[in-house]
Amino acid sequence: MIFIRALFSFVAFIAFVSPLKADESATVVFHAISDIPYSDSQEKLLEDTIIPALLAAQSPFLIHMGDIKGGGAACTDDVMKTRHGQIMRMHSDFVFFTPGDNDWTDCDRKKTGHPVSELESLDKLRRLFYANEPDYPESWHVARQALYPENKRWTYKKISFATLHLVGTNNGRIQIKKDDKSFALSQVTARDKANKVWLRTLFQVAEDNQTNAIVIAVQADVTDNRYNDKCTREEPADCDGFYKFKKQLRKAAADFNKPVLLLHGDTSAYCMDRQFGGEKASKLWRFNSAGDYKVLDAVKITVQPSNPDTPFKMESLREGIAPEERC
Repeated sequence: MIFIRALFSFVAFIAFVSPLKADESATVVFHAISDIPYSDSQEKLLEDTIIPALLAAQSPFLIHMGDIKGGGAACTDDVMKTRHGQIMRMHSDFVFFTPGDNDWTDCDRKKTGHPVSELESLDKLRRLFYANEPDYPESWHVARQALYPENKRWTYKKISFATLHLVGTNNGRIQIKKDDKSFALSQVTARDKANKVWLRTLFQVAEDNQTNAIVIAVQADVTDNRYNDKCTREEPADCDGFYKFKKQLRKAAADFNKPVLLLHGDTSAYCMDRQFGGEKASKLWRFNSAGDYKVLDAVKITVQPSNPDTPFKMESLREGIAPEERC
């Protein structure tokens, strides 16, 4: 009788513990896309091939990192509504979208043929893309930042995810054509501060929930800058607009000491950068995703925290093309 009771207790213990261990080491697969379509031919490819492939893949969610049109295309209401419809068709349920510079900071360019205020374009974009939120699963604990609805945070199977609003044009600091520059830069400063809070909160929540990895999606290639100033002034326009973000991210990733992935589009390189974090943040990886004019496809991303050597694996959705191993 004692043996039977002990055996029953052991089986009950295994039944109780095993699901937690399985969940904690679970592999997560999702898809991401950005920087498309930039032309009529790319739009046809997107509609006829990529979107059907995404729907057939049936991942839990899609992350879209912006640049939903070419930088020279007009930001008319009709264009943006068309792009919104395309994005919402890319997944049957959940799309997490963070905008790119093509989607608002470039809207004041003369070559668009219809230059308009970039700040007004951002306001319209927010009202179009974030007015109606889907009913996310409660277990995901989806949160969005006040005044910055594009900044979201969620958890899926012990992996923490977040979007942050970082864009090209040096994070919105240059090429301000139709807005008051002082006011526009003050809005950049406010967005930087909001991003700082959101990033800090993300890592704190990940620590509190003991998640096993973090994935952060932005639009901008934060390594692509032509400035050396460290942005120590209050409202800089001619320095590295991503300096403070990179410094904060590397410090947070080093302290977290678990796999962290910075996922972005913006530039045409299709590559994995394992040296981005440096020696102190050796578990911080950077992935420059597909799109633009190089690899025209969505990307399948596998997060496998139990594999310390390769916690993140990427390949193009349709052809399985792996990124270059160095950026």
